[in-house]
Amino acid sequence: MISVASEIVKNQSYSDNPLFPHFSRLLCSYTKLNKQQKRIIRLSDKQHHKLSVVNRAMRHILDNIPVGIVVVDRDWKVNPSYSQYMHQLFRGAGKIAGASIDHLLFWEEHRDKERASLRKWLALVFDLAYDWELVGELGPDVIEHPADGGTLYFRNSYHRIIHDNG
Repeated sequence: MISVASEIVKNQSYSDNPLFPHFSRLLCSYTKLNKQQKRIIRLSDKQHHKLSVVNRAMRHILDNIPVGIVVVDRDWKVNPSYSQYMHQLFRGAGKIAGASIDHLLFWEEHRDKERASLRKWLALVFDLAYDWELVGELGPDVIEHPADGGTLYFRNSYHRIIHDNG
């Protein structure tokens, strides 16, 4: 279609039409816009490829690191980008992505007080009015669970991740 329109402008067909100069400028603008769009698509494809490479590298790390790593959202749900080691730590938990972190850490019924305490702390974490340095120090350092005749200790470390939307 652009090639047909270009031929019309090049051959001066319809040059006697009063709209011809406008058509010519419109075609020129459209051609430039089309070139820019193709360039943007190429750049986008390159960026998508780079992002895919980084995502694969991060997934490889998360799949092989012997540490439980989770990212929790404002609703206290575990993000799908957790380390696979979490399955070893929480063998009976079932699905981890989307699980509420308070129930994942304190699944036993008799730990309601600890679960409530964690929820209060998480409410502070996601309230941007508080100083993170102070709030980060208030989180539980170690969570203990009986396991296979012994005790399983979860040592916790908190790092706030902030993006443009808070």
